[in-house]
Amino acid sequence: MADIKSIAETLVNLTVKEVQEL
Repeated sequence: MADIKSIAETLVNLTVKEVQEL
């Protein structure tokens, strides 16, 4: 389950970065 949480956090971070670039 920890892996899923880590992946979720990574996806959120990537999304935030893309939004900030826009």
